[in-house]
Amino acid sequence: MGNVVSATQTIGNLFGSKVLVKGTGIWLNDSLSYSTFEPKGNPMDVFPGRRKLAGFCPMIVMRDGRPWIAIGTPGGHTILQTVPQMVINMIDFGMDVQRAIAAPRISFVEPDVLAADDGVAESVLGQLSGMGHKIQVRRLGNAHGLTIEYDAKGAPSRYTGGSDPRGEGAAMGLDR
Repeated sequence: MGNVVSATQTIGNLFGSKVLVKGTGIWLNDSLSYSTFEPKGNPMDVFPGRRKLAGFCPMIVMRDGRPWIAIGTPGGHTILQTVPQMVINMIDFGMDVQRAIAAPRISFVEPDVLAADDGVAESVLGQLSGMGHKIQVRRLGNAHGLTIEYDAKGAPSRYTGGSDPRGEGAAMGLDR
């Protein structure tokens, strides 16, 4: 029947810390660079004993005991909010994988900032701003995903891909 993989390359900035562990091919991340120290005591502060926020969330969603959706995105702190928004778009709003990935997103990015991608309507941004949110319009993610359909015998029969119009990449599907 095959395998399904959902993986997120997230080592911080491009090539992470720029340190490659000799003989392994593994780049070390630089996720501590996402820490903020102002205002003092904010949730993103770094201090001894605190674990750093893990910003990965590749997801495989099962339906009827079989893989249905495999989806993920890079994006630092926004990953943990972006992936569930796309899955909610598919499960709760019935969107196909491409529409779910392309739909506008919002994300909490700092203690007092709400990021929105440029697909969020100006009227919504105005309402959020009117509620006291500091809005920052920016790109949220570079998601890719796929869905799998099965034939009457339970074998995979169709793969449909989705690619984020905000980023790089392309999606292709396979009809067996």
